[in-house]
Amino acid sequence: MELTFWLLDVTYGIAGNTPELRLFGIADNGKRVLVLDRSFRPYFYVLPSGDTNAVLNNVKRKLEGRVLNVEVVKRRLFGGEVDAIKVTATIPEKVRELRELAAEVPGVEDVLEADIRFSQRYLLDMGVKPSNWVVVDQCEEVKGNYQVDLVCLAKTRPRMIEEHKLPSFKVLAFDIEVYNPRGMPNPDRDPIIIISTMTKEDGIKMFVADDNRNDAKIIREFLDYFRKYDPDIVVGYNNNGFDWPYLVNRSSRVGVRLTLSRMGNPPEPSVYGHWSIIGRANVDLYNFIEEISEIKVKSLDRAAEFFGIMKRSERVLIPGHRIHEYWDDKNKRELLLKYARDDVVSTYGLAEKLLPFAIQLSSISGLPLDQVGAASVGARVEWMIFYEAVKRGELAPNREERPYETYKGAVVLEPRPGLHENIAVIDFSSMYQA
Repeated sequence: MELTFWLLDVTYGIAGNTPELRLFGIADNGKRVLVLDRSFRPYFYVLPSGDTNAVLNNVKRKLEGRVLNVEVVKRRLFGGEVDAIKVTATIPEKVRELRELAAEVPGVEDVLEADIRFSQRYLLDMGVKPSNWVVVDQCEEVKGNYQVDLVCLAKTRPRMIEEHKLPSFKVLAFDIEVYNPRGMPNPDRDPIIIISTMTKEDGIKMFVADDNRNDAKIIREFLDYFRKYDPDIVVGYNNNGFDWPYLVNRSSRVGVRLTLSRMGNPPEPSVYGHWSIIGRANVDLYNFIEEISEIKVKSLDRAAEFFGIMKRSERVLIPGHRIHEYWDDKNKRELLLKYARDDVVSTYGLAEKLLPFAIQLSSISGLPLDQVGAASVGARVEWMIFYEAVKRGELAPNREERPYETYKGAVVLEPRPGLHENIAVIDFSSMYQA
């Protein structure tokens, strides 16, 4: 059958001894789908400095029995044509070892493109970018233990098509509040007392601990609701920096397995500092607020006010270090619940404002939706260049670690202590970012 779907997330696993690309998405009929592709293999390039055939034979001898294929291919490097030796491995986990072995071969000048993540290598070669519509002309339905409506095995290569409509996403915003009588909370010691969620369909839900602060119960309730709602996109504010690591560690501490991914795994840290929930897009909205220079203080309440979601004068504001006081005092606990409610409403409102931009950025750059915000501007541009380089048959040079170089800057005057008059703006943010 033919399958058309919007690519939401991509990862890979090993089926037997075969790499298996896993493309999660939303089909044009609204079903959540998973496309498996077992036809692709990891590879890298060896650049010879002398006689190509001699180096080829040396590489073959060095890697004999460890690889699927070693061959000479024509590529371009900095615009000029070169002979490169393409080494095809069995599984991605072998690439690092093979790269080091190949680099030891006499006559090898360099080893290139051995550090590209396997799932991203696949997308580059297919010419497919996340957050776009993709067609697989022949796809065979198979059985699989995944939280999706359809699993199919690709029999042909996926191809990207020009289509600008978006599927109907299920978006879940969440936020946690932690009991913190000793200052900075510790997941080994301090329980989660409130988990707030908001969705378009169900509105706001609050999972609140009892007076004994039994957070195992509310974590299970949150887990049950999450899996029942089955979101495509999960949003939070600094959830990569706090909520996810705390929730995962605390869940482990109280004996709850946080099986939130569509493969039944807990969230886990991944590239660029983001947390991955396989089959879904975990988006930290704070990453995008960080890049908006007009918002000087990057707190959630300030960001929500900037975008016209909720005025600070209309919401409850509680200093983070005093959360435990509002929990312990039952006369103030209602204010704490209102504070948590305002936080998740603000988070959902920011998602409505920022997700269209994030999706477009993912679609253009080629980085998955859950990674594009956490990635630097340089990384986004780099992936755009990668896609263009692959189309042109251009090899990507390795990154170079350069020593720090000082440079002469502008005149910087030391501030004079005291009161000053006729001040329009005081800006202490750095203007010398690389």
